[in-house]
Amino acid sequence: MARPRITPTNVERPFDLRELFFSSTDLKGIIRGGNDVFVRVSGYTEAELVGEPHNVIRHPDMPRAVFQLLWDYIQAGRPIAAYVKNLAKDGGYYWVLATVVGIDGGYLSVRLKPSAGLLPVVEGAYADLVKIERRIEGAGGMPKDAIAASTAALLEVLPELGFADYDAFMRHVLPVELASRHEQIAHGGRSQATGGRRASMELEQMRVASGTLTDFFYEQFASRDRYIGLLDTFADKAAFILGFSDDVQLSSLNAQIAAARLRDSGASLGAVADLMHIRSNATAETIDSMSSEIDAMRGLQETLVLDLAIATLQSEAIGQFVDELIERGASRRGDEDGAIDTTPINVAALAARLRSDIAPMLEVLDGLEARFGRMVGAGEQLEWELRQLGALQVAGRVESAHLDTAQDFRVIFEEIRGRIAVAATELASLRVGRDVLDQIRDGRASTATARSLDRIGRWADGMAAA
Repeated sequence: MARPRITPTNVERPFDLRELFFSSTDLKGIIRGGNDVFVRVSGYTEAELVGEPHNVIRHPDMPRAVFQLLWDYIQAGRPIAAYVKNLAKDGGYYWVLATVVGIDGGYLSVRLKPSAGLLPVVEGAYADLVKIERRIEGAGGMPKDAIAASTAALLEVLPELGFADYDAFMRHVLPVELASRHEQIAHGGRSQATGGRRASMELEQMRVASGTLTDFFYEQFASRDRYIGLLDTFADKAAFILGFSDDVQLSSLNAQIAAARLRDSGASLGAVADLMHIRSNATAETIDSMSSEIDAMRGLQETLVLDLAIATLQSEAIGQFVDELIERGASRRGDEDGAIDTTPINVAALAARLRSDIAPMLEVLDGLEARFGRMVGAGEQLEWELRQLGALQVAGRVESAHLDTAQDFRVIFEEIRGRIAVAATELASLRVGRDVLDQIRDGRASTATARSLDRIGRWADGMAAA
């Protein structure tokens, strides 16, 4: 039977910032389940949604190029995040930032309410893309041609917004939206209500387990912010120290040339200059090592950020399923009019995805921590090398003071002393890296985190088998 045509209105469907949408589909996009938020805000009953294509809520203001991009990503086994305007049954609309990942036999999406102030830019870009699609089709063009032109326009506008490609866009907007939501909820957002109902021991354990996992994921986001801040600091200092090393190498070369002119009387000064040249070369090698670690860490961050953000949302979604069950007094949704119980499907899908993702995420986090430790160690090595250079320049000044003909040396060593003093000030700011590394290690995965994931997994297995 043909689906009734819905006339869009300009009325926004309200929902709370804390609320997360969840739905799962098969490989063709047919809805298998969803949570109470999805059902309520869409305006449909769950019976009306389950078994329908997910595009039952597609809004005509959405460019088809975005959905084409979404399908390209998920069919290639890659996660994606995208702003989506949805159409409710009564014609109203609601915006979400949707994340979609693959699961066994289908796809899973968790969606949040945008709050970071980026939506106006997205709305303007989408409006332009829709115009392109409608213009081409209005002129008799094929839908695939309209989508291709719109996709090309989307990829062209991203650099204008400061993003190299869509991957870079996702890695920026999802953490920004997640952080904005987390901060606003922490400062005045309403708490999740459970209507004063008492939870069973099992549900209370699931609530605690979900909270433990969610806290862990948010802690990793905090660590990520500290990593990025220190990466930027280390990169700036590395560039400065590399320039300093080049200056010292040049000065030591000049000292070697001046010592050669003094022949035997300049032998000791020549030895000092030789050692300074060796030490400045070692400093340059340490900087090269630090720069390699910085580049590798940035690459790991890019690999991690999307999966970490999606896992955070999935963990919170499990907690909200628990709250839904408590709110209903753990009743079966099938006992209510126009509803069916897809909670086992929902929780099993979320838990399965979390279990498959968390091990590789922890490996990446371990890799980041190890590399960060090496980078902090490189900073400490630089400080040691700087002290060696400082001792050498003192020796050079002492030796040059004994020679009336060593004015060139005195000038050279005075210049080096000034540069070393500035470099020491720059390096001092890197000492905070050791404290941050200790804080990150303190916040790493605990036994409680692993136990929480296992508990949720066993609960989900039990529900799926029921």
